[in-house]
Amino acid sequence: RRGIEAAKVVFSDPAQREKLSRYHDDKTDWVLAAWIDTWLGEPFRDWNLDRVLASLQRPLLCLHGDADEYGSVAHPQRLCDKAAAEASLVIFPGGGHFPHRESEARVVAAIARFIEKRA
Repeated sequence: RRGIEAAKVVFSDPAQREKLSRYHDDKTDWVLAAWIDTWLGEPFRDWNLDRVLASLQRPLLCLHGDADEYGSVAHPQRLCDKAAAEASLVIFPGGGHFPHRESEARVVAAIARFIEKRA
């Protein structure tokens, strides 16, 4: 929640919203409001995936860029820590929010290693 509150302040800057418009076009303001209002709303005050992860029965692969401007490594690390099943975390040095777009070859290689290890 603190991160989303901070993002709300950051995205009040039109220059920051302009960056998002590359992905969301004329729906940028709507997307931001929906995201911020949902996550800061009362129903999500204490929401998390811990119970779901504790019942996970399949291997989990978390991919994350260490330079993700919208999320920290703490999130995928928590997913892996809380998962009942085997979980693997791959951090892409210098990777941003879209590792599958920024480093397609690294993502494909990480997925292939994950699958091969279980074959």
